[in-house]
Amino acid sequence: MQWDHILVACDDSPAGLHAARIAERIAHAAEARLSVLTVLESTAEAASEPVAHLKPIVAYGVPGIEIVRVTDEIGADLVVLGRTVSEDSPEPRLGSTADAVARRSRVPCLFVPHGQDRLEHLVVALDGTERGLAVLTGAREFMARWGGDLEVVTVELGADAGTLDTAVPSSHHLRIARALGGPDRGEVPAVRILRGEPTTGIRENLAHPDRDLLVIGARRGGPVGLPQGSTGVGRRLLHFAPCAVLTIPL
Repeated sequence: MQWDHILVACDDSPAGLHAARIAERIAHAAEARLSVLTVLESTAEAASEPVAHLKPIVAYGVPGIEIVRVTDEIGADLVVLGRTVSEDSPEPRLGSTADAVARRSRVPCLFVPHGQDRLEHLVVALDGTERGLAVLTGAREFMARWGGDLEVVTVELGADAGTLDTAVPSSHHLRIARALGGPDRGEVPAVRILRGEPTTGIRENLAHPDRDLLVIGARRGGPVGLPQGSTGVGRRLLHFAPCAVLTIPL
């Protein structure tokens, strides 16, 4: 996975302009190229002054489609967007553009809430599958470019919520342990093993103020928004996490 070209998609909203500032910091730290994109409804529009000042690529159409199209066209390795969550419905809903990009993107996407500047402590959510371990690889590569530290969280389904006794390994835990270990993998991160419903357990773990960035796997496709009764842990965490979220395509 490369991290050499970052694309930030923004508008003149506080969340959009904040995403541009964060993307600039990441690009500087990672010594990566930075491109800025704004999407307008029609050619009759012009970018507002705060966005025009960033000298963006200008595309026209539906943002959730155009952001992914431009990402592929310019060969960007990471997409950065602002993250807003609507509280107007019984359950929070991620902004429609962020939701569409997360479902379509072939590259990692970083969704940053307005007002969050720290990205120093990464929480990597693993499901214990071989495919899901790509999330850990992506998180380590991001951290190597950006800095910070890393913690792994996984959930063992069980009747009682809480922390699981890590002295009792399962095949789920052993796969994660193998992925974490080895002299060529650098410092072994802390591992927190929880029991209960995954979305609830991981959200509670993220409530600590030192946890800045959740890293999750993302599968392409799926319906718009968060369907009623959805059990997709990654999709639900993207909607409900209280901090920035980095999605790694699976």
